[in-house]
Amino acid sequence: MSLKHCIIHGIQRPVPGADIQTFINEREEATEGPVASLFEQYRQGFQRSALKQFGHFNSEVMSVLPGLARDFHEGKSSFIKMTQTLMSQMKESLEKFEDAFNAKILFAVDDLMEQDQFYIFWINHVEALQINNSNEIQYIDYVDPAKVTFAFKIKIEQWLEESSNQYLTILGSRGNPELNEVMEEFAGFAKGLDKVEQTEEFLSIVEAFAEAMPDEQEARDYRSQVMDYCLEQDKTGMPVNVNELSFHVDQKEPTRFAQFAQERQSTPTEEIHTDRARLKRYVRFSGRDKNLTISFSSDRFGEGIVYDSVNDTLIIKEIPKSLKQQLVKHQLKGSGE
Repeated sequence: MSLKHCIIHGIQRPVPGADIQTFINEREEATEGPVASLFEQYRQGFQRSALKQFGHFNSEVMSVLPGLARDFHEGKSSFIKMTQTLMSQMKESLEKFEDAFNAKILFAVDDLMEQDQFYIFWINHVEALQINNSNEIQYIDYVDPAKVTFAFKIKIEQWLEESSNQYLTILGSRGNPELNEVMEEFAGFAKGLDKVEQTEEFLSIVEAFAEAMPDEQEARDYRSQVMDYCLEQDKTGMPVNVNELSFHVDQKEPTRFAQFAQERQSTPTEEIHTDRARLKRYVRFSGRDKNLTISFSSDRFGEGIVYDSVNDTLIIKEIPKSLKQQLVKHQLKGSGE
């Protein structure tokens, strides 16, 4: 991976309802040193986030981004000119958003396996305290790549080749839905993937494959291998590759699971973007109320832990040693022994 282009512009509205100001850069940043480090930190945070949405350009939204990105890729426009025009469009879009803001907008193009990827990051400064050399406390501003207000990525070749409806990736802020809506409109984003739905279909296929196994222990081991792989992919923000997973769980018959999955997918796809919450729910059962919290691994269900739906009772046959010691101690104390 290498950073090919990078530039930072500024945009702000000092107080709610005031005019928006832009601070336009006339030159690109160096593609190495501090700016490369900053970009990489934001890129990694973006990649690992569970809040990303995947989609494509919305043909019903009049965004200038697709045309500008295409012209740049084809050499008809410079990177600087493209980003300056996008800043003008962003300013116009943000007129619909009345809150005050002060942001730096980082535009970048990097190369991943000879495939160009175009990024936009909305960067806010965070306020903190420091003690200076005179032992005085003073306020400082810094950027925190762990707190992304808005980010956007286009897989350029995938988009131009029209080989997918998931070539755009967008990440918004949980706490600012109005800004998210404005920025999605600016980007011309349309959702092309329901991660929850795709994950649930994938997990149902995983479970069907396990249930077809003649040996229960083999099925448990298989589920464990699948989840280890999926959770590791999720940690790095990478999709589940069905062919790679198929080899991972059975090197003797490396295509068996992949063929099984392809026959059962509503839309056959090699890559699956999983929903983190659904994955964890498959791995563990958990629940709580005011006085009780229960959490256990799903591979204990049906043997060490049994649910009686008729009597609405959960039976735990193998109690953890530490819990057993507490219960015995409490029982002895209650009996006065």
